[in-house]
Parts: sequence; structure tokens; C-alpha cells
Amino acid sequence: MNIKSQSEIIGSILMLAITIALSLIIFGIAYHQFNIESVTFAQNAQAANSLVNENFIIAHIYYNPSLHIMIIYIYNTGSVPLNITQVIINNMTKCSSSNICSASYSYNIFVNPSTIANITITSINLSLNTLYNITVVSQVYLGNQPTAYYKQVSITYSYSSSNFVY
Repeated sequence: MNIKSQSEIIGSILMLAITIALSLIIFGIAYHQFNIESVTFAQNAQAANSLVNENFIIAHIYYNPSLHIMIIYIYNTGSVPLNITQVIINNMTKCSSSNICSASYSYNIFVNPSTIANITITSINLSLNTLYNITVVSQVYLGNQPTAYYKQVSITYSYSSSNFVY
């Protein structure tokens, strides 16, 4: 065999080896990126599932005008625990210095499925026969990690001297 034919064979083998090595590197990078994307997709799907499974209602509202205390009872009707993060109260009728126009209260109250929790708001003054929009906000959790998803429930509440309506 002459030297020229041996160098062509060695060159072909080297080109084949380089091509295979580069193909494996590109495959490894693409496979790694695919795994990252599939994990992200699975986490988003699980968070969306938690959002669907997180349900709660405002079961009852109690207001004591002499103590200026409001207690909101939350019932978790969903199948996952929820975390109440905020209560927003908006005066829908009139605003004045003697009653609230809009107030926001921050909380970190966890409520397990099929249980009732209460949220106590102190130093609150409601006016008679005034409509209030009360919104309770919860943050959706994925396992024990908070997500960027929030769920809220709103009701209209009117405090009257004879009874309370919601």
C-alpha cells in the first residue's frame, strides 16, 4: 500500500470521527435543553392543575360595630391547601372620613381542604346601609412552593342595623 492511499484513508477516518463527535455534542446539548423544557412544562401543568383544584368560598361575614371588628370565614372547598394572602375591602356607595373607601390587608393564612379558617380585621369602621365589595385573594402553591398564580373570590356585603347580608 502506498503512503498516499494511507493518508486518504486516515483523513476519511478522522473526518468521520470529527463528524460523529460533533453530532454527539449537538445531541447532548439538544437533549439537555429538551429536558429543561419538559420539566418547565410539567411544573406549569402542575401549577395549572393546582389552580383548578384550589377553590374556596366566603362562607360567612360577621361585623361587630361596637368593637370595630370584622371576621371573614373562609371554607376551602378545593382539594389542595390554599394560602390566603390578602383581603381587599372597597366601599361601593360613598366615601367619607368616617368610613373606609378602600383598604387592603395582608395575611399568610394556610387553609387545608375541607376546613374553615377565619380572618379577623380589627379597627374597621363600616357605615350602615353601605355596600362593600370584599375580595379574598389566595396564592396558588405547587407543593410547598408559591407560584405566580393567584385566585380571588369577591362578594358584596351590606352592614345593616337589623342583620348583615352577603
